[in-house]
Amino acid sequence: MTTTTVVAGPGIAVGDSVLEDVALYAPLTLKSRGIAINAAVGRQWSAGEAILSGLRASGKMPPVVIVALGSNGRITAAKFDTMMQDCTGAKRVVFMTVTGPLIGNNPIITAGVARYPDAVLADWHTLAASHPSWFGPDHVHVGPAGARALGNLLASLS
Repeated sequence: MTTTTVVAGPGIAVGDSVLEDVALYAPLTLKSRGIAINAAVGRQWSAGEAILSGLRASGKMPPVVIVALGSNGRITAAKFDTMMQDCTGAKRVVFMTVTGPLIGNNPIITAGVARYPDAVLADWHTLAASHPSWFGPDHVHVGPAGARALGNLLASLS
């Protein structure tokens, strides 16, 4: 399932199937803050770049952008910088750390956030570490309780 929403409010969250879990189980955590959810299973970092670049090019970049990507492939510092360039025009860009096998992306995300004054870290990895019951067997995808916790974390920083 792909969730695509037109940005009419103050923000957009672009992500993969983990964000799709939030859209499925706890959509109001973000939507009540005016954050549109655009999520798709297997979405790569580069696909998120394309979505945000398109918003920027069309002059429709919202003030708040949430990037919930990194669970489906390695990222680099250069890719992080490209994502920030794609978010030009946003006043706040929230980046989520990941759980599961690609936690090696977290230092890149954390270091990237530290380089940009308009970037904010949503440290999902640390918050979720003490709540294994939030996850399915892959320790990436979440059920209803995890979706609420993640949605609330992202909303609190947006």
